[in-house]
Amino acid sequence: MQAIKAILFAVTLLTTYSANSAIYSYITRSEGTPENAKYWWTIEYWDTVDATPNPCYGWGQCTVFIGHRHSDAGEAGPGVSDGGEYLDGIQNLRTVGDVGAAFQRKYSLPRSGTQNHVGPAVTQECVGMYYKTTAGTSSAGGSTMMPSSLCGIVPPPVGKCEFTETSVELTHGQVQLRDIEGHQARQTGYVRCTQEMDVMVYLAGSAGNGMVNLRSDGSLQTRLTIDGVSGSTGVRIHALASTKMPLEFVSTLTKVGAVEAGDFFGSATAILTMP
Repeated sequence: MQAIKAILFAVTLLTTYSANSAIYSYITRSEGTPENAKYWWTIEYWDTVDATPNPCYGWGQCTVFIGHRHSDAGEAGPGVSDGGEYLDGIQNLRTVGDVGAAFQRKYSLPRSGTQNHVGPAVTQECVGMYYKTTAGTSSAGGSTMMPSSLCGIVPPPVGKCEFTETSVELTHGQVQLRDIEGHQARQTGYVRCTQEMDVMVYLAGSAGNGMVNLRSDGSLQTRLTIDGVSGSTGVRIHALASTKMPLEFVSTLTKVGAVEAGDFFGSATAILTMP
């Protein structure tokens, strides 16, 4: 009897901003103090077909760069990433997806690096994609974040909330081909905050709308839910200070085409946001 073994690894990150996003970035590590910190970041993904209008299309000059959130209004700090990643001339590109495609012709994604922060800690900082009128790496301060961004806030010790696990494994094990549709795997994950606060949790998958491709041809996918709600919709939880708050992550298999026997796996991103 033919069977498949499907495994889903959900990699965690902390984020802020809208969940209807095309640019995913996060911070994996922080050192120092809120006033003098160093962040280790990753720009994970940029959807090159995102139709969101490029906010600086038609300007005389526009540059996209990697920078960090430095104010409650979401404006960038004075310095770009330590690697100096930027792309000039994006004023000629109509959509955020077009900008992403051009940026990835210069820099491959995922891309990781570091960013320094110096000064008062007035917001939940993150590292993401920003745009500005000046060319190169100068005059980054006060710049606006690109729309369609999910930007990962700084985890502790600088930040306030985190997932307690670095990953959650949803393992379907051996599944007969006839039993694929609707087969479920579940696991409990936890969020912990240093103070009492409300947070939103989402799951972002490679197929969009809370779905993850488990095979490159798209014939097998899984639908991700959190506490019974679609991962793309997200759930709001009231986190108690210094308390592990449980969440049930569920993977439900669905066939999109003819599925052949073999091993299948995929990955998604658990996203923690401010409401």
